[in-house]
Amino acid sequence: MAITEISDRIAEAIKGVVVGVFDFLTPILTVLGISQIILGLLLGLGLRQEFLGFRLIVGGALTLIFNYIVVPLLLGFI
Repeated sequence: MAITEISDRIAEAIKGVVVGVFDFLTPILTVLGISQIILGLLLGLGLRQEFLGFRLIVGGALTLIFNYIVVPLLLGFI
């Protein structure tokens, strides 16, 4: 076996692990992001805790943006 074949196999194995971890975490992060937004709306509108609600909504939105825009973009480079 040549060195390039070994390095290609190692690179493919690492890529498979990274993609597998992301595929496993995607539904978990989606549920967490949506639940943060819902909880933030409940706090902000129902209990008049606007500051905490706003922080939860922003955190949930950032989670969803990271999950569906940033990570796939970065995985496109591998």
